[in-house]
Amino acid sequence: MTLVVPSSTQFVPDGTNIPPNVVWRANSQIASLQLVTRFASAQQASGFPGVDFDINFRDATNNNLIAQRNSFWTETNVVDTRTFSNFQVAVELEGGGTPVGTHQGTVFGFSLEANDASTIFGASDRQILVDVERKLDRRPYQLVMTHTGVNSNRQIDLQPGVTAVSWIFRQVPPGIDITDGLPPYYFRLGFVTPLTPQGYTRSRRIVFQNQLFELEPAVTAIALTIRSGLVIDVSEYLVPFS
Repeated sequence: MTLVVPSSTQFVPDGTNIPPNVVWRANSQIASLQLVTRFASAQQASGFPGVDFDINFRDATNNNLIAQRNSFWTETNVVDTRTFSNFQVAVELEGGGTPVGTHQGTVFGFSLEANDASTIFGASDRQILVDVERKLDRRPYQLVMTHTGVNSNRQIDLQPGVTAVSWIFRQVPPGIDITDGLPPYYFRLGFVTPLTPQGYTRSRRIVFQNQLFELEPAVTAIALTIRSGLVIDVSEYLVPFS
């Protein structure tokens, strides 16, 4: 057994405005492969009324759909087992469904394991899976949504599973002091303060153009203190973790 995707939190994009989340892709065609997909629970995003989402199994060479599991946000402790012969398989998560663009959320405790399904599953196939697992250790940030034109003090409730936010300047007040270092440091623009169910945690100053702020798992919202005349776009990100 090779655990190609360790237990993690995974973003389920709508698949229309945000492309599907490809959680694993084989590097080559495999003679006979059993994939076991698991997730502990799921949560639909606020503002997305679709009650279900899809786990897609595609042929990575042409993106044709081989199989699909239609899943519901209310399901818990799901185990799905499938065997594929002579396919280069890719596994993806997307909201899908109709109306398009209305299904989005997060799955928790998601994992994927690959098992020998026949005696002809050889060392070269196993090495392919090990190589892919190593690549998956370096997980990219995944954009969830962006709040544009933020220009006043406010609280932003984060989507489920979000563990980082970033911001970029759209307008900076005149007369602001800026250093000439790299990156340029902006003074007295404001603060971003994480909020947990137990209270606020330490603030981060707004000092850089295109600044990332990683959050603790317990954070459910951020509070913004913004200087008059500053306009920023705030983006939410999910960072999958093992």
